[in-house]
Amino acid sequence: MTTKTQGVIALLAILIALVILGVLDADEAKRQAIRYCDNVSLWQATGGQAGWPDYKQQVEEVCK
Repeated sequence: MTTKTQGVIALLAILIALVILGVLDADEAKRQAIRYCDNVSLWQATGGQAGWPDYKQQVEEVCK
């Protein structure tokens, strides 16, 4: 293999890795939003006995 071919392969490998990491990051953000919404709902339903308050002050925007 030539140096140019190796460089192209390395660049493609880096791009593929970045795409995979981006997808995983988006999935984690969704999981965090769901967890936040579930716990704020639990806080509201139990009168503050469980879950956590809307510390982000964004429950209307995040938990549609």
